[in-house]
Amino acid sequence: MVKSISELLKDADELITKKIASVSAPTEDDVVKLANELRTVSPEQEVQVDETYTLTEKLAHSAALLDTLINAQELAKVAAFEAAAKENGYSQEQISEFFEKRASVRFRSVTELIPGFGC
Repeated sequence: MVKSISELLKDADELITKKIASVSAPTEDDVVKLANELRTVSPEQEVQVDETYTLTEKLAHSAALLDTLINAQELAKVAAFEAAAKENGYSQEQISEFFEKRASVRFRSVTELIPGFGC
């Protein structure tokens, strides 16, 4: 039996609520503390840069990891929804079309949480 999108969304929300109820996203305070620690390097501390990656690349990588952590719950919801939709016979194209036209997934960035950093 094929379920409606609203039923799939309800099932996905219930599943996600059960599975990630114990997962806690970092608070804004945690992100701001990390940013302050990165900014307040004392002069005697030497910043060592691996020859393979520049400091800018490492900071960008760190920001991407934090973005993933901040959005873990939303990403889990999307993954659970896609899995449930596939189990109910929807194609990947139909699922993608749903997200493009109807779903509104709001992802946050660590740059939004750091005062004075974002545009």
